[in-house]
Amino acid sequence: MPVASPSPALRTPPATPVIIASPTPSPTPVTHVVQRGETLIGIAVKYGVSLEALQQANPTVSAQFLSIGTTLIIPPLEDSAVMQAAHVPTPMPLIVGEPACYSQATGALICFVAVRNPGELALEAVSARVTLADVDGLPLAEAVAEPALDVLLPHGTVPLMARFAPLLARYAAIGVTPLSAYPLADVTGRLVPLTVHTEALLSGALSWTARGQVQNESGAVAGRVRLALVLWAEDGTIAGMRQLDWAEPLAPGEVRAFTLTASSAGAKVVRAEVLAEGQP
Repeated sequence: MPVASPSPALRTPPATPVIIASPTPSPTPVTHVVQRGETLIGIAVKYGVSLEALQQANPTVSAQFLSIGTTLIIPPLEDSAVMQAAHVPTPMPLIVGEPACYSQATGALICFVAVRNPGELALEAVSARVTLADVDGLPLAEAVAEPALDVLLPHGTVPLMARFAPLLARYAAIGVTPLSAYPLADVTGRLVPLTVHTEALLSGALSWTARGQVQNESGAVAGRVRLALVLWAEDGTIAGMRQLDWAEPLAPGEVRAFTLTASSAGAKVVRAEVLAEGQP
């Protein structure tokens, strides 16, 4: 029976002839209607504003429970720049793994990239820009890769995922640029410690199933629990991922069973691991 093993050291991908274009900021305040799959991080990057400025402009909107159809106010770039300079710390360094992109039956593209936190502080708002380029290194499309978990612990690794609509031309190179990663000096009040006990990892032709239990060993209620089953290919890249959010809180000391299945996007899977994150 396959068992989970520690992730190997991530490799920094070799330089590619990708010309990374800077996002075009919005010169005046506009509104944005939230679409399926969007997050506050991705929307902030899209409009070239800071995450904090976007949250301050929309104080009644929860980043964790962003609803489809919600209308967001996009603050002016100059206001965002002032807020960012005054309140947002300098983005922290990340170790970026080699990206892996897979074509879907619809013609869309899904890309995975793992990032490691080399520092001693936890990080939040971790994201990266994935750029697809042609043979001349000119960008064809770009998308924001967002994390499976909200907080990246010191020396930890988190998978990021980006989705692309069907392309009109074939891409020849992939570039990855870290966008955001801000230090979180104290995770108290932000995270509820959870322990994952994986009892079985069952591999099939294209999918893996993980079964086990999650235990809340703290004295606080985990109002939001997210699980992520990550599939790893032989070359150390991510081959697939599946997330699961529990609707019911996890009480202090409570143990709850889970079964989670993820399919490979194309590569042969050699191992799998289950990640869990609890928030108040």
